[in-house]
Amino acid sequence: MRSARVLSLFAMLAILVGACAGGQPTGGGAASPSTAKAVPGGAVTFALEDDPIDFDPLRSRAFIDRNVHYQIYDSIVRIDSSGKIVPWLAEKWEVAPDGKTITFTLR
Repeated sequence: MRSARVLSLFAMLAILVGACAGGQPTGGGAASPSTAKAVPGGAVTFALEDDPIDFDPLRSRAFIDRNVHYQIYDSIVRIDSSGKIVPWLAEKWEVAPDGKTITFTLR
């Protein structure tokens, strides 16, 4: 019984050391940047991990559906690279004094 415990302890230590051991990366170093030029036209194809459940953004709750919705529907506003909310479909908007209503003027 004691030898089984010692053997299992050594096995766990061997697995731990093997998992934590660092290895040298294989390959010839850093890859050079691509020099290909962008060409207008063509098609972009991307894969989804599952089929969309619903194309109605109001009913859908699945994350996979949002990836499809972003390609089909525009939003009222967008967030720019600095985190600021900017107009997109809306030209402007007004927030009611009580903060419960936002009135959008669409373009």
